[in-house]
Amino acid sequence: PGRAPDWITAGADRPRVLVSWSTSLHRMLGPRSFKLPAIIDGLSEVDAEVVLAAVAADREALGTLPENVRPLTEWAPLNQLLPSCDAVVHHGGAGSLMAAMVAGTPQLATGFTPEQVANGRRLADAGAGLQVSGYALTPALVAESVGRLLAESSLREKAVALREAAIERPSPAALVSTLVGLADRKSTRLNSS
Repeated sequence: PGRAPDWITAGADRPRVLVSWSTSLHRMLGPRSFKLPAIIDGLSEVDAEVVLAAVAADREALGTLPENVRPLTEWAPLNQLLPSCDAVVHHGGAGSLMAAMVAGTPQLATGFTPEQVANGRRLADAGAGLQVSGYALTPALVAESVGRLLAESSLREKAVALREAAIERPSPAALVSTLVGLADRKSTRLNSS
């Protein structure tokens, strides 16, 4: 379900930044967590093409978008969007963070919940991105942070290294026989005691 628009696979004439925003965050946490206006305002100051992946109601709440923002009007999988992006801004959810990790894309995680904050801290500790509190997010902080993602080669290098480490790991399907073997040995030891 869903497909990225054809233009996303074409090269951009400037860096491309994806903003992938939660479909339910502000419904769960209230209006203080609706930070898309601050993110878009901050990115209007960055020399980049901004791809906005947000639900229709959130896009409408933004009103007129800056000239450098291209909204997606249909849902598209992150794994189809991220490979052509130089950076991504998201809410710190595990799905967004791991999709960007597998793509090797430097990230700005703007967590609100404890899980999202912990995800962002792990990302920042790995040097593959930056983490800021969603509640403290301002346009200036977004512009500064995304500027760093685009300018600091070490962030991209660490994001690519994290990607390589992730794809070297066995898939869940490849682990099934190992896990079954471990469970059988544990069961045998328990039954023999």
